[in-house]
Amino acid sequence: GLPVARSFDLNGDFARPLSFLLAAELLGVTLQPDLCHQAAEIGVVQIAQELAPEDKLPAYRALQSLHRALHGCVESGVLEPDGLMRRFLEIEDEHGLDRDFSLMSAANFLAGSVTLGTAMALCLDRITKSEELTLLARTIDHMLPAIVEEILRLYPPARNIRLMTRSAETAEPELLFFSVARANTDPAAFPKPEEMACDRVGPPHLSFGSGTHICDGVRLVRLTLKVAVPEILNRMQGLEVRETGPMKFAACFDRLAPPPAQ
Repeated sequence: GLPVARSFDLNGDFARPLSFLLAAELLGVTLQPDLCHQAAEIGVVQIAQELAPEDKLPAYRALQSLHRALHGCVESGVLEPDGLMRRFLEIEDEHGLDRDFSLMSAANFLAGSVTLGTAMALCLDRITKSEELTLLARTIDHMLPAIVEEILRLYPPARNIRLMTRSAETAEPELLFFSVARANTDPAAFPKPEEMACDRVGPPHLSFGSGTHICDGVRLVRLTLKVAVPEILNRMQGLEVRETGPMKFAACFDRLAPPPAQ
């Protein structure tokens, strides 16, 4: 539960644990909320596997913690009959796959819940700090999806990291950081890009990727935000969202300065 009559972190103490427990419920497993902080570290685990031995990055230790917890659920048989974890195990048996298939699939599903939590925290933060957005979100049902999409366009919730197998400069593997937020504020695609326009029309934003590389969980994220945000707004009346410092989310760069004029 949340602390009574005390301040709490909107992202770390509320949104991320809530989304993590939701993901665990969909999997049909019982996990401790503290493990959500381990899930937060797995966002770079694929890169860690490519670049460093096991004792170099916390992403490995985070993955191992989730792996052990999920393995314990499977071995003890404490699984909900209609949960995704049972379905993962059925797929293993049907195709003769290694047990790591179900455990890694579940761990990655839990890691993805962190992006959902960050998106939820962003939406709640931006809406509650604006009287106009709060009023629209609470009184006009069809406005909430448009508000959420504009917030996600301006503040992408996911890490934007890729591993290049060969750098043009060094011919070695190298991490590539790129700014989706920069693309989402391209004036050629989004007129007055820095403004939040709930009636905006045009191309979709790229906060969850696009085409074959679109986020697997994008529909679950949007559905959860559609259901959870208005319910939370109704229940959190009287709570005050305050700035105690710059909010740091998983996105690597919010904005990049334009290149210098030649």
